[in-house]
Amino acid sequence: MTRGKDGPGTRRDGIIALMVWVAAAVLLVVVVMAVRVRRALGSRRVLVQLRDLMVAGHHQQVLDRELPAEPFAEEGRSLKVTSAVLTGRYQLALDLLDQCADDGRSVAGTSTAARLRAVSLLGLGRYAEVARMLGDEPPPGPMRRLRAQTAIEVGDDDLATTLLADAYADPLEEAGRLRLLGDLAIRRGRLEEGDRLVRTARASYAGSGAAGAQVDVALCSLHLAQARLAAGLPAEALHHARAGIKGLAVRPDHAPGFAEGYAIAARVAAALGNSDEAGQHLAEAQQHASRCQSPPLDAELRRTAALVAVDLGDHEVARRLIWEAIGAHDRLGARPVVAELHAKLTELKG
Repeated sequence: MTRGKDGPGTRRDGIIALMVWVAAAVLLVVVVMAVRVRRALGSRRVLVQLRDLMVAGHHQQVLDRELPAEPFAEEGRSLKVTSAVLTGRYQLALDLLDQCADDGRSVAGTSTAARLRAVSLLGLGRYAEVARMLGDEPPPGPMRRLRAQTAIEVGDDDLATTLLADAYADPLEEAGRLRLLGDLAIRRGRLEEGDRLVRTARASYAGSGAAGAQVDVALCSLHLAQARLAAGLPAEALHHARAGIKGLAVRPDHAPGFAEGYAIAARVAAALGNSDEAGQHLAEAQQHASRCQSPPLDAELRRTAALVAVDLGDHEVARRLIWEAIGAHDRLGARPVVAELHAKLTELKG
């Protein structure tokens, strides 16, 4: 049987079929691209929302939100790391950092990730790891202050003083240096020196107009409360403690700051003989600390509870709490606090 030639209609049908197939393929590509564009726009929108929340200080909301999809997931994860650090969720910050392309383990470029890793390790009380990570001669700036803070915690005052010896031209960097030096002086009983240094730092923060400076002003007020309390001036300490707690209201999720503030308020109340108020403030401090992941903060609250008991005259409870606080600080390697607490035990025996 002889096959006939294709007629014009058959060829036309073939061309139409080909055109339909091409159109369908093009439509599929357009749909896929549209979906990808939509997803990218949606992911960018999520990232922008995360940025806005972080700038506004709503760090818990940053942590609660889903990560944006690629290609914005990495930046979104970095924002979550920052928010975790600023709310005292230090182990969460490390866990998130381990998922980042820059996990902060290299300090060659002193990246933001490296700084966040060092802060997290410090907040977890892993002082030896911070020391190994940064060495004893880190570059000027935040890394040097972090290393100095670590030295202060373990009692290496000579290294801390050396690291903080050189002034900075930048007012905020200089305020950070003076605040650390003031904290060191107050801890070691050089109260007038510490008070002067912290007041200078607080004035610089207050006049800077920088984002987040209100929190630094508030934390300086808490240092001043500690100095006044150590000087036996609880009424003045109360004024500074209240100012510090009030100043932290701009960052309601700053759990470490509030825990410290209410711990100081508990000490002040005890020094003034207000046992109910001291207990209330101590409970508030513990409530805020429970939102964190910070063994040093937990150890400090044990110390606070012990000293509150001392000031309220409950020496039997105080001795038990002091031993608990000694154990907690000893596990961290916080030698100055351990020595201070042993001295307090000796004082109670006398």
